[in-house]
Amino acid sequence: MFSYNTPRRGTVEYLRYVVQSEPDIPSNWTTRGSGRSVLADVDSSTKQAIINLVQSTWNPAQTSFGRDAFGLRRDTGLMILNVERIENPDLFRRYKAAKQELLFKKLRSGRVCEKVGDLPKSSGGVVTSRYLPDFLTDDLCQEVNEHYLFHGTTFDRIGGLKDIGFRKSAGGMLGSGIYQAEKSTKANQYADPTDARSPDGHRLKIILSRTLLGDVFLCNKSNLSMVQGRNSPPSGYDSVMADGDWLFREFVVYDESLVYPEFVVTYKRA
Repeated sequence: MFSYNTPRRGTVEYLRYVVQSEPDIPSNWTTRGSGRSVLADVDSSTKQAIINLVQSTWNPAQTSFGRDAFGLRRDTGLMILNVERIENPDLFRRYKAAKQELLFKKLRSGRVCEKVGDLPKSSGGVVTSRYLPDFLTDDLCQEVNEHYLFHGTTFDRIGGLKDIGFRKSAGGMLGSGIYQAEKSTKANQYADPTDARSPDGHRLKIILSRTLLGDVFLCNKSNLSMVQGRNSPPSGYDSVMADGDWLFREFVVYDESLVYPEFVVTYKRA
């Protein structure tokens, strides 16, 4: 995607370059964008990079804290068994169309999105982007806050995610949307039901998704009432980030086309 003529990152000119040069389908797909959606094996470099990401964002001391961690054993470890890529041409084209729409909106405004780490009262940049190598993030447009984020889901939902993508949750602290996290420890809390936790050694899955956060509304306990019960972000924003007196940050988008579930990580708690 990059060449010697690529405009400087963080500029409106770079947004225009992405609009004109982004491929229809990622070049590393095994299916080359033809046929039905599949779960494809990833190459060894990609697999190791995602294993490193999961392990780098895993904190066993935090596994049992919070309401969503009910039933989890403290100091749980994890063993990654496999990493696969969802290759769904129709779903990816929907995501690309949403990305193009967001890029055009920013071009009309004459500015790029403010980085998550630069938002007032933000606790820092998106953690996943800190640990992933360039070959996985080069085609992400951080000028519109495009990042990889984790999502925990039960084993039986993987087929639906592969074929039709995410569907908004019925509700939650930040309203009805698609909830994601920057740490695998948080995603692990949703990999099985809180009232029926799987025994150690059971196969579980979490998703690593491309996500378009766009203009992010930072939510803390002082303004939580502005997003509770909503099914869309506050006016002028594309997503919400809970960043305050909570153990983990969470990111919510309310438009299903803003998320592409790209990697499926199979693992066991140990």
